[in-house]
Amino acid sequence: MDCRQALTNGLDVSGSVDGEEYQLKRDELTATLLQPEVRAAFLHSPSAPVASAIFEWSGMLNQGLIPSWTLINSPAALTGAADRMRRTSRHSAARSTAIGKALGWGERPLAERGACWQATPDLTDNGTSNDGPRPRQVVIGEVTVNALAIGIGASVRLDHAETDQAGR
Repeated sequence: MDCRQALTNGLDVSGSVDGEEYQLKRDELTATLLQPEVRAAFLHSPSAPVASAIFEWSGMLNQGLIPSWTLINSPAALTGAADRMRRTSRHSAARSTAIGKALGWGERPLAERGACWQATPDLTDNGTSNDGPRPRQVVIGEVTVNALAIGIGASVRLDHAETDQAGR
């Protein structure tokens, strides 16, 4: 079955994220999936559903899907995906933060999924990239990246070239 969108969501589990923060991120993602507006967007076109996968990431060697792809083609499928996410336990990971690697890795399952009209990796992070390629060095295909950098204080110089993914 074709899907209108393939969506991956990357959860940072690096050393900058403690257990309480991980649980907060996981619970917020779960709650978001069940919001009426999000539910309506997922279920808008049952003949062309959304395929969703969530992955954890940290250092260069720590990326993995949790759970695998889920085709959101009914309210039960969406509720089941949220329930699986709610029961997910944090995997052990490197203390380093490899944002560039996570960005590139998030595209890989999208390419493997295939047969979708759009592909969107979501990536959230609250640490500084200190492992692997810089995000601006990562070449990705024809996808739209939703990225959110959390906790950039006034004392940190924001490099817009790293955060601006326009044209990618």
